[in-house]
Amino acid sequence: MHIFKKEDGTYNVLKTTLFSFIITCVLLGLICLPMFLQDKAQDVRKSGNTTTTTQGASLLPCKECDIEFYNKELKMDFGEQIKIKDILDLKDVYIQNVKFTYDKDYLEKKQIDGEYYITTSNTVGETTLKAEYDKYSTSIKVIINSSKISDAKFSKKVYYIKTNEELELGIETTPKKANLDLIKFSSEDESIVKFGNGSTVKGISGGKTTVKLSIDSIQDEATVYVMNTPFTIKLKDDGVYKEMDEYQYKSNTKTQNLYIAIKLENSNYTQNDITVKDISKGSITTTTTFDSVYSVDNLSLIYKVVVDFDPTKADTINSSTITFTLPDGSEKFIKIVR
Repeated sequence: MHIFKKEDGTYNVLKTTLFSFIITCVLLGLICLPMFLQDKAQDVRKSGNTTTTTQGASLLPCKECDIEFYNKELKMDFGEQIKIKDILDLKDVYIQNVKFTYDKDYLEKKQIDGEYYITTSNTVGETTLKAEYDKYSTSIKVIINSSKISDAKFSKKVYYIKTNEELELGIETTPKKANLDLIKFSSEDESIVKFGNGSTVKGISGGKTTVKLSIDSIQDEATVYVMNTPFTIKLKDDGVYKEMDEYQYKSNTKTQNLYIAIKLENSNYTQNDITVKDISKGSITTTTTFDSVYSVDNLSLIYKVVVDFDPTKADTINSSTITFTLPDGSEKFIKIVR
């Protein structure tokens, strides 16, 4: 220990203190080394068990974390938005790491001013909202109601129905699947068509009439044909006869032939019993005649439609309506539009 002594035999305080400090640090390092190695091993195990969410964040397994909706059912009004944290219990889980599954026609997940919300989309009714985090999942039934309809219209402008049969008329509403009891339906001639429940009509007698819907300031109308003798109209398009109400004429050729097949159901009518009428407007003109060459029998009647296209007569309405009428009033039409 002579290195700590001075020439006069006394100890050098600075050297003694420095030596003691070094010895103390070495001892502390030896004591802490096992604990450091153990923590490092745990970190390595954890990094090997991470799960990636749809947002790209890493999930570290935990014993205490969990997610659960507070209730089994949630009722919302159309147009309402609810904070997710008010309906979902998050235990040691960040909401941005939670995967939500839902029908986009009913619900949307949005971030507004840093808060996450569930909002209604464009449809009312029942749907399910599901939340998932790692191995944990929870779901809730969501019921969306609406006491108002902002828009309503018939899904088609023309409907066909047999005598004494019922038909539910298609209605498009905003929001979708709204309560049709909020809409008032009426028929201009109830001796031909009469409404039952909701948008369901019954064919009373052969003919046609206008049906209407109204709610507040919203109104729309369509035509219903009631047929004593049902039949179909099919137009030949790309070599195949297709049933349709309207055909889009795209050709720039001045004159072109189209073919229409009429099929009568359970009827003894022939081509001589069918009345054909062409009403043309604008750049489209049609002339429709029975084609005996291609008609196989009286149940498959083929008509040739000569289409004349004159662009110099273009108008706001460029179309021709071809109507086929039977002696009992049964009627159908097809429109050639430009």
